[in-house]
Amino acid sequence: AGGLGVAASRWWAPPEPASSGPMLSLEITTGGAAVPASLALSPDGRYLAYVGVTNGQRRLRLRPMDSGVERELPGTEGALYPFWSPDSRAIGFGAGNRLMRIDVNGGLARVLVPNALTFAGGTWNRAGQILFVPNSAGSVY
Repeated sequence: AGGLGVAASRWWAPPEPASSGPMLSLEITTGGAAVPASLALSPDGRYLAYVGVTNGQRRLRLRPMDSGVERELPGTEGALYPFWSPDSRAIGFGAGNRLMRIDVNGGLARVLVPNALTFAGGTWNRAGQILFVPNSAGSVY
């Protein structure tokens, strides 16, 4: 009977947690005042896009992960909630009541949806479709 109790306890014991590998922790210093929760790491891991504030104006900034040199992206005034294209070549974001995008290698910011209400976030899938939430209590479009 004692052997059966040991076997049963081993059978009912919770499984060992899977090893998740080594943990990586890092601190990223951003220039200017950053807006909490308005940052996004590119899918290829090479860039950080975030919203910084200069003279009371929110703008997107781009920072390579291998250097501390950042640059402000022109035409991104009022930006919030950046998200990346799957190929890491463009960033989508909300500005005012618009859904916008900008190519990271240059070019002007473009309006994709002129009336996205109070843009609350988005994502970009591999098929090139952008899904976004026009407000924090709304549907996904």
